[in-house]
Formats: sequence, structure tokens, C-alpha cells
Amino acid sequence: MTTHRSHVTLAVCLLASAVSALGGCNRDPNTSVARADQYVSRKEYKEAVIEYRRALQLAPRRADVHYKLANTYAKAADLPNAYTEYSTAADLDPSIVDAQVQAGQLLLLAGDFERAKARAEGAIAADAGNTRAWLYLGGVAGDPALTLACMERVLHAEPWNREARVGADFTSRLPAAVACVIESITWIKAMPSA
Repeated sequence: MTTHRSHVTLAVCLLASAVSALGGCNRDPNTSVARADQYVSRKEYKEAVIEYRRALQLAPRRADVHYKLANTYAKAADLPNAYTEYSTAADLDPSIVDAQVQAGQLLLLAGDFERAKARAEGAIAADAGNTRAWLYLGGVAGDPALTLACMERVLHAEPWNREARVGADFTSRLPAAVACVIESITWIKAMPSA
């Protein structure tokens, strides 16, 4: 009888422990996000990734959490995962312009110019006044006239923007540089062979 009673007591204790453990289980994604943010502030990126992922298990369509996870991956130099999360954040909420730009920049690094340009255009569609998006579009435009127009738009809003100034100067001098190269090639071809 005492054995049965001790088994029942043990079972009740185990059940109480399990219930208490489950009660402490985090079912609020905001709690995980807050923990992850603390880990990021201490540069503990692996732990932050775990908490952001936990939050996304509970709320998979939270674009803001995908964006934070992307930034964490980028800080940890995990660019493939950063790209995935920036893209997901931008797709879920196109108004997160920085996610569009960051995804595009990673596409550009991978040599995917068309998709990079599409991300830049998506960023501008989300916020036509965002100078960073215009600067980025100018960088991936592939057309000197569009690049110059983008740089001028940035300079109109931010006359001190050094990147836009350099881009505009370079682009405006491009036709003369191309003409010089063509003239040099023509001159070299016209030289008598030795």
C-alpha cells in the first residue's frame, strides 16, 4: 500500500512539475522578441536568432520579426540567411523599405542584377521619398540617364549626400569617357602593324 501511495505521490509531483513547466512556456511572441533584442544588444547573435525564430514559430507572418532576424544574421555575417529574412520581411510588408534595399544589395552581391533592380523599384514604390532607395536604384539602374536622374533626386533632397554627388559626377562624365575610349580604340586599330 505504501508503495502504491508513493507511486501516486510521485506521479502527482511529476504532473505538477509538468504543468508548472508548461505554464512557464512562452506562448507570446513579444516575449521572445524582447529577449532576442536584449541578446542583440549584448552581441549574442546565436541566442538572438533562437529567440527570433521562436517568436516566428508563434507568429510566422510578423514582418518586423523577420526584419530583426535578418539584421541579426547580417551582423553575424550569415548573408544567405540574412537575404532570406530580408526578402521575407519585404514580401510580407513592402513598406519596410530597408528590408527591400538590403535584400536587393545582397542580390547585387550575388550578381542577380534584375532582381536587385526589382527590389529597388519596390522600395521606391513603398516610399517615393526615401533617398536611400533612390540612391540604391541609381546604383543598379544599368542606364546612365536613369542613374543620373536618381542621383539628382537624392541631391535635391540631400545636397550634402556624398554618394549621390560622386554618382552624379561619375555618370555625367560617362559619355565623355566612353567617347574617349572609343576614340582610343579607333586610333589603335588605325596604327600600322609592326
